[in-house]
Amino acid sequence: MSELNRPVPEHYYEITICNLHPNSILLVATFIHLCEAFVGIEPHFDLFCYLFCLMKKGAVGGSKIAGGVYLNLRDGLNNRYLSCPWNTSLTKWYKRWFYIREEPGSATFCDVGYIPKKRVSWTDWPEYTGQVSELMNLIDWSRLDGLGVVGNFLSRRVMPCQRRVHSAYEYHGSQDLTRMHRDNLEKLEI
Repeated sequence: MSELNRPVPEHYYEITICNLHPNSILLVATFIHLCEAFVGIEPHFDLFCYLFCLMKKGAVGGSKIAGGVYLNLRDGLNNRYLSCPWNTSLTKWYKRWFYIREEPGSATFCDVGYIPKKRVSWTDWPEYTGQVSELMNLIDWSRLDGLGVVGNFLSRRVMPCQRRVHSAYEYHGSQDLTRMHRDNLEKLEI
């Protein structure tokens, strides 16, 4: 697939943030921070599509809107990505989460009435793997795990999915403007 015909990342899955299961939001945040803080690059869309596929939650053609889809590590990649005891079941998570309808034109569009429809692009292996092999080789997987990456962005007090002043590879310590809070977290808190 040529560069000109490649899908725009924001529209590739044809979902909005509210359609994602909470675990998937954590997977996205972890991937963003992995790319920025540990590889020193902007999040790489081809690498993301290589690693993850999107699945529909619940019954075939179900009507779940909030949390109705989730990201899944592709088959055969368990030993090639971050090991982490990701929660696979968050029963009744929806009782503690809520979504609000945003005004048109806001920075993050979330149509709480939109029911995602499964697309071929959700599970097909991407044709355009680009630099994926090179990027996979850049990462020292033996020295990283999911808890370490999540712990790193928590200790820095940054939110990878939020608009920030700069990327994690430009982080400047406790006085950094991307921090959500100036106080440091103790290791036990993380």
